[in-house]
Amino acid sequence: MSVPRWDLSVAPTAAENYDAMITAGRHVIKGRGRLLMMLQSLFVGCFAPIGACLFFWAIASGVSGIEFSELPIATIPVTVIVFAILAIWLLRQGHMITARATAASRFGRAYNLLISQDGVTLTTDHSRWHSGWHDVEVVRAGKKTLTIGISGIAIPVPRHAFLGPQDADEALRVMQGWQGATR
Repeated sequence: MSVPRWDLSVAPTAAENYDAMITAGRHVIKGRGRLLMMLQSLFVGCFAPIGACLFFWAIASGVSGIEFSELPIATIPVTVIVFAILAIWLLRQGHMITARATAASRFGRAYNLLISQDGVTLTTDHSRWHSGWHDVEVVRAGKKTLTIGISGIAIPVPRHAFLGPQDADEALRVMQGWQGATR
């Protein structure tokens, strides 16, 4: 029986880069770092919209002369929700900016990826990078990609780069086995 290997031409989109970043981040950031990220999300997603809402209505009240007590009862909660949606969208845009920059970079725009029992080899027109399975921190499936996480770097392997869905699932199973054997 031959040892499986995949030699893939990869050109990830910004959406695929984003998927890999989120997938790797969920599994790599743990402990205190994860708590800090959750607190930041809570602060930005909750407290910032409340502050923005109060600031907005203070300005609106000053300009229009309407007092807080005169506002319809649903006005404040609806405004907080609108600002919360805006805050979540802005947080996501920070990640999307990085994903787009990666997709447009000379290194991330297109590469050849060799996945074998020896590890992962990423080759571009101008460089070659190899990591053995011992250095791989995470191999996970996202919505659009399989993600190989190495030292804070999320390598997206788009599902469409494989021969089909079964090939992508088989690659995930085999890669997780190789990576797990080094733990």
